[in-house]
Amino acid sequence: MDILSMTLFRDWMIFYQAGRAIRAGLSPYQVEGFFNPIQVAWLFSWTTWLPFQVWVYGMIGLSFILLVVLLKKQAHWALLSLPFIFGMSMGSLDVLLWVPARLLGGWGLSLLTLKPQLALLVAPLQLSAWWRSGQRKEIERFFIATLILWAIPTLLQPAWLPAWLRAVFTADQSVRIHWAASLAGFSALTGYESLYIALFFLVLLVFTLRGDDRYYLVAMFSPFFWPSDWILAAEYISWRFTLLSWLLVPTGLSPNGAQLYFLLGLLIAWEQHRRQKESPVPGIGSFQNPQD
Repeated sequence: MDILSMTLFRDWMIFYQAGRAIRAGLSPYQVEGFFNPIQVAWLFSWTTWLPFQVWVYGMIGLSFILLVVLLKKQAHWALLSLPFIFGMSMGSLDVLLWVPARLLGGWGLSLLTLKPQLALLVAPLQLSAWWRSGQRKEIERFFIATLILWAIPTLLQPAWLPAWLRAVFTADQSVRIHWAASLAGFSALTGYESLYIALFFLVLLVFTLRGDDRYYLVAMFSPFFWPSDWILAAEYISWRFTLLSWLLVPTGLSPNGAQLYFLLGLLIAWEQHRRQKESPVPGIGSFQNPQD
């Protein structure tokens, strides 16, 4: 398998079919490749009355608008980067979930739980940052919103949770790990998948305990990170990030996966250090955007 063999809009079609399954009264987990919580299918079910050819460009257009809303005049380099274009060509929820998480505090952060591999990465760091800065209200809002988001479908359709867990645990997760856009991608060469998973959780724990909210540095170790997920670094993206993201494309097409994309995390760390040295700005916990 390589990236070139993947069908255009493949994941968008999966989300669309999952939404249509809900409208037809069927389980979205009958759709091959749908591994998200059922809330994703519920949300999309309200829009799948549109033909797919219209729907898919509506989702891409909404992602475009949200990224511009978040980044304003700094949006162009993010929109031209591989993470955004690759994500839109395949089908990525990252922008749809990430922008509300950045702009709506705890209410928005709860939406990241609809893509658990992102919530696992960002939520502990963000909650730790809020705790240390005394923003307890945001923590309360996160847990209230998450409880509502997960309790309602469970009360209305209790069978969805075991069906989701079966879908997740029967999927071949080693494929995602081998193609991880991080250091974990080296498991394709070494075979030590468990070691890279343990390393990720260790780094996440250390950063959380330290109160270090630089999620993109933790992402360098994540076995669940895909090339399109690097759009989560959007607020620090410059022309350097965009250029490097495209230069790394050949590594992502190799049988060994896209492991060299961990370099994007190092570049983003340098970008943040440079910008804050020139003009100090608050970090992720403040929900204020740095300026290039």
